[in-house]
This record gives sequence, structure tokens and C-alpha cells, in this order.
Amino acid sequence: MQIKEAIGQYLNYLATIGRSKETLRTTGGYLLLFLRYLQKERIEDVEGLNPEIIADYQEEICWHVTRQGDLLKKSTQALTLIIVRGFCRWLVEQ
Repeated sequence: MQIKEAIGQYLNYLATIGRSKETLRTTGGYLLLFLRYLQKERIEDVEGLNPEIIADYQEEICWHVTRQGDLLKKSTQALTLIIVRGFCRWLVEQ
């Protein structure tokens, strides 16, 4: 399955279990950043996801510079990884 398709299905799943619009917006935004990273790494299929890719992404967001020129706060990095972890857990359950 394509990662982009899987993200759409995951967001639909979150909506069906009653997650708020704000949660869906935030989750979608952070997963879009994850998707862009994966595309840059030429990973488009969920079968290409593995612990090494997630660790590389963690390092990527550690050094991500915001529009204001600052590094992401640790809390933002943590939220990003929590969202990616939730997505990956959902994938495993599928």
C-alpha cells in the first residue's frame, strides 16, 4: 500500500473513533511532514518502513529548522514522533 493512501485511511479511522477536528488537523499535518521526508528518501510504500527509517526521521526532525529559523522544540519533536508511532502501530494492526 502507498504511504499516502495509508495516511488517508488512518485519518479516516481516527475520525470514525471520534477524534476531534483539531486532532485530525494536527495529525494530518505532522504525517504530511513525515510523508515528505519519506518521499525525499524515495520510500513510497508502507513495506519500506522500518525502525531504521523512523530513527533517521527522528534525527531529521531534531535538526529541522522552522520558518522563524529556530530548531523544533523538544515537545514538538515528541508530539511528531508520537503521531508517527500511532500511525505505525495502526499499520501493524491492519
